[in-house]
Amino acid sequence: MNRFCYLTGFACLLLARMAGGEESVVLTKISEVRELSREEAKKNYAVHLRGVVTWPGGTDGGNNWFIFQDDSGGITINMDFARREKFWSGHGTNSLILKVGDEVEIDGVARAAGFAPNILPKRLEVLGTKPLPPARLMVPSRFFAGSDACERIEVRGVVQGYEVSGPDVLTLQMDANPGCFTVETFRTVVKNPKHLVDAEVRIRGVAGTYFNSRGEVAGVRLLVSQPDDLVVEKPANSSPFAAVPLAINQLLPFRPEPLGPHRQLVEGTVIYAQSGQIFYIQDGDTSVRVETLSPETLVPGAHVQVAGFVDMQRHLAGVIGAVVRKVGAASVPGPASITPGEILALNTKAMLSGRSPEPSDFDGRLITFRGRLLNVQPTLDKKPPWYRVTLDADGTIVEALTYKADTTGFYELKPGSELQVTGIALLEYDVSLQKERVFQNAPIGLQILLRGAQDVVVLHSPPWWTPQRFVEAIIVGCVMLTGVMLWTWQLHRQLARKTKLLATEMHARRDASIEFKATLRERNRLAVNLHDTLLQTMSGLCYQLEACEVESLPQAERKANHLETARRMVLHAQESLRGTVWALRVLPLHERTFAEAIRVLANQLSEGRRVKITVTADDELPALSEFVAGNLLLVAQEAMHNALKHAHPTHIETIVTPSSDKKHIILEIKDNGTGFNLQSSPSENSGHFGLVGMRERVERLGGTLKIETQRDNGTRVIAEVSLRPFDEELARL
Repeated sequence: MNRFCYLTGFACLLLARMAGGEESVVLTKISEVRELSREEAKKNYAVHLRGVVTWPGGTDGGNNWFIFQDDSGGITINMDFARREKFWSGHGTNSLILKVGDEVEIDGVARAAGFAPNILPKRLEVLGTKPLPPARLMVPSRFFAGSDACERIEVRGVVQGYEVSGPDVLTLQMDANPGCFTVETFRTVVKNPKHLVDAEVRIRGVAGTYFNSRGEVAGVRLLVSQPDDLVVEKPANSSPFAAVPLAINQLLPFRPEPLGPHRQLVEGTVIYAQSGQIFYIQDGDTSVRVETLSPETLVPGAHVQVAGFVDMQRHLAGVIGAVVRKVGAASVPGPASITPGEILALNTKAMLSGRSPEPSDFDGRLITFRGRLLNVQPTLDKKPPWYRVTLDADGTIVEALTYKADTTGFYELKPGSELQVTGIALLEYDVSLQKERVFQNAPIGLQILLRGAQDVVVLHSPPWWTPQRFVEAIIVGCVMLTGVMLWTWQLHRQLARKTKLLATEMHARRDASIEFKATLRERNRLAVNLHDTLLQTMSGLCYQLEACEVESLPQAERKANHLETARRMVLHAQESLRGTVWALRVLPLHERTFAEAIRVLANQLSEGRRVKITVTADDELPALSEFVAGNLLLVAQEAMHNALKHAHPTHIETIVTPSSDKKHIILEIKDNGTGFNLQSSPSENSGHFGLVGMRERVERLGGTLKIETQRDNGTRVIAEVSLRPFDEELARL
């Protein structure tokens, strides 16, 4: 019944595609999918396939992806992508458990993937189990090109190392002679990987690839899932040191018969060591680099045997995957006194002449030379090499590296110092020349591997006056000159601005002084005219009214008479006019100080009135010019007169004090009168000029006027005027 439902669903899928106007193409062989180009794979052709699982994919109880193969080829089934794109409508991936050998039937679509086409399943049915397809013998040209991806192949080779990649996963390094690749398998397949190293094995598995973002092959691997798929054809020697030792200079020379991919045994004296990583051993005039994962601690002077695999990753023969055995002790060979430039010239000359360099190429050898320090650069990522020291050795630029954690002394090195440097010489080759068919490749550079800070000895400290300091001095001088020029320009701008402001203020004060003196003369003239004309006329009018009243009426009827009323009105007007005349007249200083003039003004205003006017003046008031003192007297006179006229106070207090910086004078008049609403106070538009006049007068002096008042709480007038040294000059104009 389930089988019928699945077939019905597949038929519906085909009908839907036909109804949509698409070509009804159903691929039934894996080879048909593998042969699709990338453009064709994007058309998502329908597939109906049956095959056997050759690689289970996930190891966490579910299959996010797996590989299966039919009689025509193998392909990847990506359950994870199908689930994320909501294409997979069957079981969730975590509940789908497939085993190697399961026969499955799949309906889905072909899909373009990162490297080769794969399949997104829509329906998957496990039909039972089936024997795995036979593995084809590996053809290097196909295998390393990725053409055998997802197909079972058989490889013969030598295991050259292993690595534990996860709790249950192992990675073996294989040399198929020729060609190196990795084998991924499980601990259930290889229980003791150490015994496989250097063994000749036959392995059957599924070919896999590593690829980049362009879908290009970057590496190959073999996926092995069953213990029977790994067969040891020739076990490794019981001891890796059982082979006949080779001289270091005989690792990869010409020989009629190749050494093969097995371990080689070399012997020498340790001249440099990094525990558990790399070390260099020397035998005669030749040295070799050795990589090992052995945690054994080695020190220079140890005589060791090294069994490992020959490697050419540095373009020079080295040993990787090595095991080490100490066989004695020896003195460390002394460093050769030779410069990096001489080493490069020696190797270049040898390559051009078609001979080997004599006495050696000096790679991996201890050398000593003199050089001038150019730069010391510590690493910022807290990873080795800890320091990079750049040197100029007779015109050859050399970089010295230290991988030792103890770097005491490197930070004290100063550029320009003359140094004696001892270290391991490392030749650098341009490996790209091999692709350009340059068969005699000379070294292009050289690095020095330092054993520690003791390998760098300062012979001469740098002179104080160095080219770098000279350049720095020029830069500092230019910066300072630029700063002085900017500062001078800024001062010039400030001076011009201050001068303009000062000139404006002086002109304003001069105009205010002239206006003040003209105002004083006009006020005095107006007061005299009012006194001599209108006031005298009103006095005569009052006299005539009184005379008429005396002659025309008896004494008893005078108070109710219209003449009496008129006479009283004239007297009131006469009294108001006399007050106006007094207010118009300006109280002169007459050689008085400003404080004395204020006191005289207060006495005159309080005379004949029931009000107390007190004056508090600081004895240390600065000397005021007549121009400033006169204006402040007018302000004080107006403020006290307004209080007497409108506020009906019983006490008026006048306070005169200098500011704390002696550059301003503060005049304060306060009363305990009725006060007023400052927002609704009479303005000049209604014929009242008192407050406006005081404010304008203070502002002409470059000061500020502040009025504080409130109904039934009195009034406080504060005038603050700045003093200028040119006020006295203006007063004499």
